[in-house]
Amino acid sequence: MRLLINQIKRELHAKKKEPYQPSAFSVVRVIVEEYGLAESFLEKPVSLPRIKAPGGLMQGPLQAKKKLEIPPFALADRGQYLLTMKIVDAFANPYLPFARSPDEIVLSGRLYSLNPSIQPELLEKKHFESLLLVELAKKQIETLSSTVKKMTGNEARLNARSEGWGISERGAI
Repeated sequence: MRLLINQIKRELHAKKKEPYQPSAFSVVRVIVEEYGLAESFLEKPVSLPRIKAPGGLMQGPLQAKKKLEIPPFALADRGQYLLTMKIVDAFANPYLPFARSPDEIVLSGRLYSLNPSIQPELLEKKHFESLLLVELAKKQIETLSSTVKKMTGNEARLNARSEGWGISERGAI
């Protein structure tokens, strides 16, 4: 019996301890309270930051990630609970627990759809707008890169054709 107890203790101590990560509900409830969100939050159109032109820079500084104290247990009255659940359901995605403002709630879904594998440490430190701009820039670079490859491929084919025509014309003379 003592052997079994010691084995269980060793297994418990061997498990890697992971830091506490608040639930999406806890995070959204704090944001609802902190920013005084109401039902109208769900009715607003979603506006995403955009990179205006290839090589274009954003005007103004990037937003900073706000620090919020998220309690381990979320207590809410009926109204807060219902609103929080509506927001969690409307914006459900794995990045939602890392949001710290209404803007980040809105941006979390788009960010997740662009890159579902961003490291949690980065999600905790950087505002979602900054991360979203990086992902949009990556997509833009991919698009420009494929366009350049197509153009250089077409140009190489045209050069090969013209060189080939030149040889056949010379042979005919």
